[in-house]
Amino acid sequence: MISQLLTTLFLLPTTLASVISLNTDLTTADGPCDFPTFSNLAFTIPLSEWQKTFQSNTRPACFEWCSDACSSSPDSYPATKNGDKVSFKPVCARHDFSYRNLKRLGQFNEVNKKIADQRLRDGMVEACGKHETCVEAAKHIYYPVVRKWNRPEAEHNKWDEKEGKHRERRSDVKQINQNIHHKSISQIIMFH
Repeated sequence: MISQLLTTLFLLPTTLASVISLNTDLTTADGPCDFPTFSNLAFTIPLSEWQKTFQSNTRPACFEWCSDACSSSPDSYPATKNGDKVSFKPVCARHDFSYRNLKRLGQFNEVNKKIADQRLRDGMVEACGKHETCVEAAKHIYYPVVRKWNRPEAEHNKWDEKEGKHRERRSDVKQINQNIHHKSISQIIMFH
């Protein structure tokens, strides 16, 4: 009995090391959780490819994928001439992915924030297609408000585990809602 116990205790560290090794291998199968991998996902691949990755069960678990879509802003552009809404949810989800993972990687700075914000603008413009008023809203309403949300440099790389888990209402977001729902885009453009 004592010899079995000693054998078990002797083999336990080896067994645990094997289990830990297996878990490590599973994590690395996702690919490295580093800035180049993040940058490819957030800044390089087309939105359609990013969406497939976002919706995949095999997406890299080492990154933060939570999204509240377009936060408190409208998730879509109101009906276009043909009656269809233009969804901004995938573009906003990629933007959330960018901000959250830049912070986790300690790389959230003005340069990377601007790249993420430009990808948001470009993705919205792409989603709008030929709908000119939608394009103007993306360029002259959404994008300037996102760019305006600057934090002090000291706060750039603070990661809050609650981030993305709640919705925060901001006065700028209220302004977006008012502009989109209560004014025509031509009135908005005249003021810019």
